[in-house]
Amino acid sequence: MNKELLIELFSTDDDLLNKYHISAPNSVEVCAERTLDDLNGSAVYLFERDSNLIGYYGISGSSLTGFFITPENRNKEVISAFWNEVESKFTKDYYCGLYNKNTRAIEFIRKKSIEEYPVKEWDGIFFKIKR
Repeated sequence: MNKELLIELFSTDDDLLNKYHISAPNSVEVCAERTLDDLNGSAVYLFERDSNLIGYYGISGSSLTGFFITPENRNKEVISAFWNEVESKFTKDYYCGLYNKNTRAIEFIRKKSIEEYPVKEWDGIFFKIKR
């Protein structure tokens, strides 16, 4: 994953840049740089459909360290395929930490989680997700 790819993906989502990203409101460059820092040390997988880049996810050990799908591809079919691919990387329950500011992602992950723990040190929630 590199900054240019993140810029390409993030530039499709004004709400991310203005509300949900930990660096929001900010430029796509600043948000991409922060995400690269957060993904540091993670294996990052690109998600494509019909040879078009539409998202990514990052994994480190038993944790999902980040994920994104472009807004125009957030439909049941694509989201299902995306999560099937994500979950294929885990053999056991896994974890996902999200900043409290990212209410959109929290709402989505909360439906999949079996436990959640607030984390005051970085103003977030750590979720345990059933595999």
